[in-house]
Amino acid sequence: MDKVSRGRIFPKFRGDLLECAVVCRRMHEGLIEPTVVPRNALDVLAQQIVAIAVAAEPASKEVAAEPAQAGLSVDELHALVTSTHSYSELSRELLENVLDMLDGATRPRSSASCARA
Repeated sequence: MDKVSRGRIFPKFRGDLLECAVVCRRMHEGLIEPTVVPRNALDVLAQQIVAIAVAAEPASKEVAAEPAQAGLSVDELHALVTSTHSYSELSRELLENVLDMLDGATRPRSSASCARA
């Protein structure tokens, strides 16, 4: 992680050439701000959980999977989510709060707020 990143910038269009040159110059001068990866973005997590749930649905209602095979358990979902950089520090409690919100629960299972990250 102590090495300098290297890369190439290829403008796709002639009009992008000047902008790419400015970006390159500013990078060499150290004037480009560092990239910040958001942590525990719960709105994005909710969207991803919905996508996971939809993908786990059987293609045909006639060939319904057994309930145990229909998707991920909360433990499996937590393990999957926390294996990513953005959610590596996500607590089980916050995950359950997001699941409660998606389920339409009016009160979270615990007193913790979903807004706390």
